[in-house]
Amino acid sequence: MVAVAAVSVSLYLQSSHAIKSEVDRRLRHTATHIKNMVGAEIERVKGDMLTLLVNKSMEEYFMYLNIKEMDYVEDARATLEENVLKIAAAKPQYPTLRIFRIDGKGIVNITDNRATHKYPDPTKTDWFNSALNLTDGSSYVSGIHACPEHNLP
Repeated sequence: MVAVAAVSVSLYLQSSHAIKSEVDRRLRHTATHIKNMVGAEIERVKGDMLTLLVNKSMEEYFMYLNIKEMDYVEDARATLEENVLKIAAAKPQYPTLRIFRIDGKGIVNITDNRATHKYPDPTKTDWFNSALNLTDGSSYVSGIHACPEHNLP
């Protein structure tokens, strides 16, 4: 009887160890898969944002702003807004696209494929202040925040 109990305990321990090892393997595999998916998505978003930021009308906006040619600033802003509207139409995964100056003044706000000239104040947010402190070539991934227009993340 003792021998049967000892064998049963031994088999139980081996089975438990095998199950634990399989669970660990599957969790590691799933975690690696999720990490790779998130990394790929971050790179895709970075590419989309780079496309947005290298827009010639963005460069013109800041060039005219620096030399205080305000009529041209507004023309460049309007052209930038049109270009961002086109990007928003092509990228429905971004229900809101906004561009702010470093002083927090809004330049473009596209929400639900419509331009709006209402801007939330970004200067009190972690994402805005963290972005201001980035070094060249780095990026910042913020936590999830509710969009004021939709009250959804």
